Amino acid sequence: MKLHHNVLSQDLLNNIYQELDCKTKDQCWFNNWYDWPKHLREGYPGVTLQNYLSDDNHNRMVSEIQHFFPKVHYTTVTSQFYMWMRGSGIPRHEDPCYSFTATLYLNNWDPDFGGWFIWKDEETAKTGVHKAVYPTANSLMISDRFEDHWVTQVTPNAPNPRVTIQLWGKHENTENIPRE
Repeated sequence: MKLHHNVLSQDLLNNIYQELDCKTKDQCWFNNWYDWPKHLREGYPGVTLQNYLSDDNHNRMVSEIQHFFPKVHYTTVTSQFYMWMRGSGIPRHEDPCYSFTATLYLNNWDPDFGGWFIWKDEETAKTGVHKAVYPTANSLMISDRFEDHWVTQVTPNAPNPRVTIQLWGKHENTENIPRE
């Protein structure tokens, strides 16, 4: 896992916030209860709302951050807004069907409201100490290894959703096979 700060230009960030604001007023969202395999929903009663970015914002974003992407083979990058509502999270998992994954944090987050990103790396196996970060706006976490990671539950009293853009780099010859 690698964390990078201040990754997008202010102009693009403003466009993304404007798109997100427009989409939050529309009934155009799908959610993890219908989109994620069962093992990625277990233990978390909340809902994560999802929606694709516009092509323009997606292409500009990829252009601005692709120099952070790992030197691995991929043919496509997909991105989606995620609004992590109260009670949402994702249990421990890996993403072996992707060349890399990334999370772009869109809002600053109070760590008292859960929503921590936690991962287990090679050092964790030796020390038992896991790594963790809480979201800060315009930061990018990239996973280029198949390390266990998860997001802790957003607390019931969180005043706003935890908002991210999720990115997946994928090679055309891999399949996302849900595990039940």
